[in-house]
Amino acid sequence: MFMEEVIIELGVGNNKRHKDSIGIDLLEADGVDIVGRAEDILKTFEDDSIDAVYCYHFLEHVDDVEYLIGLIQQKLKWGGIFNIVVPHWSNPYFFSDPTHKTFFGYYTMSYYARDEKSYRNVPSYIRFDSLLLEDVRLVFKVDKSHVLFYPFYLLMGVLVNLTTRGKEIFEFHFAKVIPVYEIQYRLKKE
Repeated sequence: MFMEEVIIELGVGNNKRHKDSIGIDLLEADGVDIVGRAEDILKTFEDDSIDAVYCYHFLEHVDDVEYLIGLIQQKLKWGGIFNIVVPHWSNPYFFSDPTHKTFFGYYTMSYYARDEKSYRNVPSYIRFDSLLLEDVRLVFKVDKSHVLFYPFYLLMGVLVNLTTRGKEIFEFHFAKVIPVYEIQYRLKKE
């Protein structure tokens, strides 16, 4: 079977979101095509051979985020996309899960990829220069027990994400009071 695009989903579990992707997870589940450590499986791919990598609520569980991101940038094709969704550091549920190992905020991926949009200049001592941070979105959600707040959180998401400055200001001044549920990053290999 010949695949036109190679799309990887890491930590996919039962929730494969891209039907043509290769689901990778440490545990066997309905969405998993290959069982094993993401790092070990990614090493088996040729360099510059993957079109896209998606991970939804996976990266916060990884022991060595820097190593994994470096491996992904090595395996991505030029023009390849790396989409990440993780809990934001202000999410109160983040602390409830003892398997969470890394905090994520607005600038986290700016340490790993070139960031040409943010106002703050972060140190580049672990930057992978072939990766460009294309977008960062703060996602506001509430669970069913707080459904009355849903319109407020929906509006917050729209307003905060209108500008880069709005996202930066919100996280710095207000995220401790109004928590952000998750953060989405989009990186591109150039």
